[in-house]
Amino acid sequence: MTTPQNSNHTKTPQATGLSSATSSQSSGGTVGNTLSGLLPLAIGIAVALTLHFGLPHIVNAYYSRVVMDIGIAIIMAVSLN
Repeated sequence: MTTPQNSNHTKTPQATGLSSATSSQSSGGTVGNTLSGLLPLAIGIAVALTLHFGLPHIVNAYYSRVVMDIGIAIIMAVSLN
């Protein structure tokens, strides 16, 4: 039996996008990671406040209530999963 001359027939693991993303996130420091983690929460609160105070002035109260009920139904449906 002859052995193959090329010993590189086994593949070495390549860096994936996940590992590079993890290393780039950790280079931001604790404060940067905390702020970037709180950004979706801040955007969500801003959108909720805008809809809460702005929507009744744009549409009448009935449609505002319908939008609020749809939002509550979505939250309840997602929490079941």
